[in-house]
Amino acid sequence: MNSLEMAKSGAVWGDVWVDIDFAPFPEEGWNDMAIAFMAELLEVACSFQQSSDTQRRVRFFDGPFWLELSLDCAGNVGITAGGRSEYLSSSIELDRMVLDLKSSAKELVEACNQRGWADQGDVRRLAFLCRCRPLS
Repeated sequence: MNSLEMAKSGAVWGDVWVDIDFAPFPEEGWNDMAIAFMAELLEVACSFQQSSDTQRRVRFFDGPFWLELSLDCAGNVGITAGGRSEYLSSSIELDRMVLDLKSSAKELVEACNQRGWADQGDVRRLAFLCRCRPLS
């Protein structure tokens, strides 16, 4: 949370990466639009819980990196990470993914609130997504 900075554009930048089977992607300490990326990722996870969506791609905002997410009928999310020439893949139970993402998202929102950024658009969006509930 110490890496968070607000750019002149109003975007919040900070360290953000995804651990895929204990391997950081794109790399540990990757600096990107952390709040916007986390909002995109959490939105996809929530959409898997609430609709018939079963496949989505989330791109990092800086660099050629992306996550391809696909939901299977057993409730597991397959994750393929790519960019440049590297590819990683793994899977996680959807409910576990949502819990983990919400936990990280709440920490990010709190860190932004403490800095006085509660009204920034991506922060408000992420705070809203922290409250998403499954339909079942």
